[in-house]
Amino acid sequence: MPDLDHPRPTPRLVQVLTTEHHEGVSTEPGRRGHALLVIAVTVVAVSATTILLVELVVGSGSPGPPWVRAGSVSEVQRRQVVYVPVARAYVVDASSGNPIALYARSPHLGERIRYCASSGWFEEQAHGSMFDGLGRYVLGPAPRGLDRFDVRIIDDNVWVDTSNLVLGPPRGPADTHPSGPLCRSQ
Repeated sequence: MPDLDHPRPTPRLVQVLTTEHHEGVSTEPGRRGHALLVIAVTVVAVSATTILLVELVVGSGSPGPPWVRAGSVSEVQRRQVVYVPVARAYVVDASSGNPIALYARSPHLGERIRYCASSGWFEEQAHGSMFDGLGRYVLGPAPRGLDRFDVRIIDDNVWVDTSNLVLGPPRGPADTHPSGPLCRSQ
């Protein structure tokens, strides 16, 4: 391993400094020197990337790699419903004060769920399943309410755990009504 405190002069410097020249002896770096340089640069690049990733995950307040930041608590409260594309989830400001994360796929056949701002409900347009603003089953062929992810609040940030999907609540009486027109008819 080279001594980093006292680096060896490059072969070109050696040629300039010495007055002797030996025939047949190359002063250019060989393939081994190039290979070592490539390895050293690769090690430095991988180390720097690892440090940056660790800083992004740990330094950002993240609970860990499967957790995705949904936004600040105030942003979720202001917007009421926030779609988080990386998690494929909606984060909803629940009336309890604790946000909930709803998987944006139908528990029926996995179709995409869309939030309808005019009704305040989640709708699955392919088969007509409907869920209220908290993801509870309202009508359609879905076997249960929307599946959920765990949520944590750390340093005023809402984090969604995408590694653990929790089954949605069972079907129950639909005692909620949309706050306006449904989007599926549009």
